[in-house]
Amino acid sequence: MNNVELAKKWLTIAEEDFEMSIIAKEKNKALYAAFHLQQSQEKVLKGIFVFHGLGQPPYLHDLSRLADAVKPVFPIEERFYVFFASLNPFYIRARYPDYKKFVEKSLDDSLLEDFQNTGKEVLSWLKLLCQ
Repeated sequence: MNNVELAKKWLTIAEEDFEMSIIAKEKNKALYAAFHLQQSQEKVLKGIFVFHGLGQPPYLHDLSRLADAVKPVFPIEERFYVFFASLNPFYIRARYPDYKKFVEKSLDDSLLEDFQNTGKEVLSWLKLLCQ
C-alpha cells in the first residue's frame, strides 16, 4: 500500500470521528463531542505523517507532539498549536470520573462550536492532500 492509500485510510477514520463529534454535540454530550474531535485531529495528523512518507505514525495521543512530528514537512500555524493544546485534555483525563466533571464544566456550546469549526479546517488539510 502506498503513502496516499494509507493516508486515505487515516482520513476515513478521521472523518468518522469528526462525524461522531457532531452527533454527540447534537445529543448534548459535549464531553464525548470533544473526545471524538480530539480523536479526529489525531488521525488527521497521523495521516499527514504517513502521506509524507515519515513511516509508522508515533504511538502518541498528544496533538501538539504529533504536530511537531509533521512540522518538518507540513508547517502548522501557531494558532493550531493552541487549538491542539486545548483539545488534549479531552483524550484521557476526561475519561476518568474524578476529572470528568471538571473538564465537562470547561465546555460550553460556543467553545465546542469553535473547536469543531477549527477541527473541520484541520480535517481539510488531509482531504486536500488525498485528492
